[in-house]
Amino acid sequence: MPKRRMKVFSLKNIPNFLSTGRILASPVLMYLIWSGNEAVFTWLLIASLISDFLDGYIARMFKLETALGARLDSTGDMATYICAIVGILRFQSDVIFPNIIPLLFVVAFYALEAIYSLLKYKKISSFHTILTKVTAYSQDIFIITLFVFGFYAPFFYYVVGISIIAYIEEMLIITILPENQSNVGGLFRVLKNRNNNK
Repeated sequence: MPKRRMKVFSLKNIPNFLSTGRILASPVLMYLIWSGNEAVFTWLLIASLISDFLDGYIARMFKLETALGARLDSTGDMATYICAIVGILRFQSDVIFPNIIPLLFVVAFYALEAIYSLLKYKKISSFHTILTKVTAYSQDIFIITLFVFGFYAPFFYYVVGISIIAYIEEMLIITILPENQSNVGGLFRVLKNRNNNK
């Protein structure tokens, strides 16, 4: 029995626990938005975003990357970002509504990539490209600084630009790859591997 407990709580499961925690936190975040509790929402959202960095860092540092972990991470990311966007519209409307069109472009490209993946793979993609990782960290930093320090337009437009480019890259990868894969590196690596396999 003690051995089984140690196995359940082994290091290799920590990234999956963190991703699952983000998924479970999403309904709570939505309730906090509905109830108007900005302070608790902000700190729970920050904790979720930090866990997004930690699960990926731990998985890469200790070589614990798995297909299941990638799917959980992608699902947790989607759930967290949906809550973040709804929370921004609820609590930061005074600064976001004047800049709503660029934000809608980001949401549209994100939705298009998700729909394309669902149509082709019957699941959300989990490519975890280098550009997507940089984009995710940039988005996390923007969201945290928005709620803690306020809106900074140049960084907002940087995040908009890199997000759209990342989602376009993912749609191109979906077009090329017949099956969903994890940790593919990026579009150029996918093209290189395809040419090498010809």
